[in-house]
Amino acid sequence: SQTNAVKKFKEWQAENYFETLEGALFAGRIYEAVGETGRAQIHLENAVKLNPNDVNLLLQLADIYSEQRNFESAISTYEKALQKQPNRDDIYMKIGNVYLNMMKWNEAINAFQKAFDLNPQNEKVYLYMGQAYEELRQFDKAAEAYSKYVSFDPEDKAEVQKRIGLCKMETKDFEGAAQAFGEALKKFTQDLDLHENYAQALLKAKHYDEAAQKYYELAQLNPKRAEIYYNTVVRMYDEAKMPDKAIEAAQKMVEANPQSDTAHYNLGYLYVRLKRFKDAVEVFKKVIELRPDNDYAYYNLGYCYNQIKNYSEAIKAFQKFVELNPEEANGWFNIGINYMMLKKFDAALEPLKKTVELKPDFSVAWFNLAITYLNLNDRYSAIDILEKLKKLDPSLAQRLRDILSRY
Repeated sequence: SQTNAVKKFKEWQAENYFETLEGALFAGRIYEAVGETGRAQIHLENAVKLNPNDVNLLLQLADIYSEQRNFESAISTYEKALQKQPNRDDIYMKIGNVYLNMMKWNEAINAFQKAFDLNPQNEKVYLYMGQAYEELRQFDKAAEAYSKYVSFDPEDKAEVQKRIGLCKMETKDFEGAAQAFGEALKKFTQDLDLHENYAQALLKAKHYDEAAQKYYELAQLNPKRAEIYYNTVVRMYDEAKMPDKAIEAAQKMVEANPQSDTAHYNLGYLYVRLKRFKDAVEVFKKVIELRPDNDYAYYNLGYCYNQIKNYSEAIKAFQKFVELNPEEANGWFNIGINYMMLKKFDAALEPLKKTVELKPDFSVAWFNLAITYLNLNDRYSAIDILEKLKKLDPSLAQRLRDILSRY
């Protein structure tokens, strides 16, 4: 009736547009577009209540949850979408990425594996699986996943080659690491860290000459670290028992930085290792010229003079050493020994006494002090030392006893 129609009209209330599916979708997308994800979430949640079977709507809401770092809600919403469309590899990818953000690496891998099972041609699966395996420190699996990703020839191939190289370094596959770093360098030609990683991989793979060339190249690219690179090559060849090449590298270091006492010292040290004592003498003299307070340059100079039987010069070098290190027993000991070699036992006496004063358990010094006393016709002092040697070194004590028996 007309009366009922009027009553119904009076009771009618205007519908809230934003509570309709159309309005909620419109508002949600507008707010999302302007970056107000909190408001977008409210309207999209309303839209999902009104239309819970819309997969795209569920995904849109889940994406917003993920963006807001509401990860648990994101996961549950993606899973609702999967219940309706279980063969969507892209949804598993989204779930995997949320787990990456949550640092739940195993869960991420499981999600990516499901994405792979659905679509083996989805190359991003391998990239993300590699990241998760790397976080788990399962570097062999990470390298394998990254390598599969690279096989698709993606735009970021070179960047991922760096990751492969680092993973293979961890698994001690140095050949593989060198190959990966070499590929990455084709693009990142000025990346000094990458150059260093490549050089280290070559060294570890025992491609010594290639490693040396790379370190020499690095010295040109990064002069501030040139001495470090040259030192690395010297040490590499030295440890590889390739002394001639070690010396060549040390000479290059000297040429590159002729005012570096360290560079000269390393060269001198190598000459000593090769028993090229005359060459070493000249180098250690240069070290002292560059740095007069380099105490161990004097020590090594004294040692080299001793080896070529120039005992007088050896004494001078060791005397300079003890001037710089008066509490160092070995310096005094070497002064005494070189005086003994010159048969100057009176001069040897005080340095040897100083030695055992500084280092009372130095059995070899006590033995030589006893010999010095015998040569100075002081048998009683030598006998006193014999008693000390019986406790310190019975074998030296026996030698001294045999010598005393002849005096």
